[in-house]
Amino acid sequence: EEAIAVHDDYASAHLNLGLARLNLGQTLGAIESFTKSLSLNPSDGRVRHLLGGAILSHAKDLLAKGDVSEARNRLTQAKNHVDFFIEQVDATDSRANLIRCEIGHLLGHDAKNSSRYCKAALDAPSKTKTGLNDGLVNVAIAYNLLGIFAKQAGHYSDAADYFQSGLEA
Repeated sequence: EEAIAVHDDYASAHLNLGLARLNLGQTLGAIESFTKSLSLNPSDGRVRHLLGGAILSHAKDLLAKGDVSEARNRLTQAKNHVDFFIEQVDATDSRANLIRCEIGHLLGHDAKNSSRYCKAALDAPSKTKTGLNDGLVNVAIAYNLLGIFAKQAGHYSDAADYFQSGLEA
């Protein structure tokens, strides 16, 4: 905050404040900081990725409170940021693909389209670098979502396999 007080036009300071706020559980503050950083440096894919993840977290909070309409608006915003990152920066990033898969699930997008992001998250060559495996919960989430998509498509055997893989992760 001190760096921003001196140089409000320093994108990295807003990025770092956003990360600190995110780590403190201040999701709305993190969104504000990431948005400011992005306005100062619109081509920074890292900020779009982080902003998409923070907006997803906020959208989940809104869903838990029953504010479905605002949650859908936020999920669409998150999708746009994460899509930019995947398309323009790193299509193999496991975390971005997992976030995109979860957004697709929450927005009710078709299972085939959304499941490709889950598969990309699990298959990404960068998954150890970007940390998909830093928490087994992330791997389990990806398999769980794949199981949901397979079940929706009527592929019950595949769904059972995905759910089992999630349990074993």
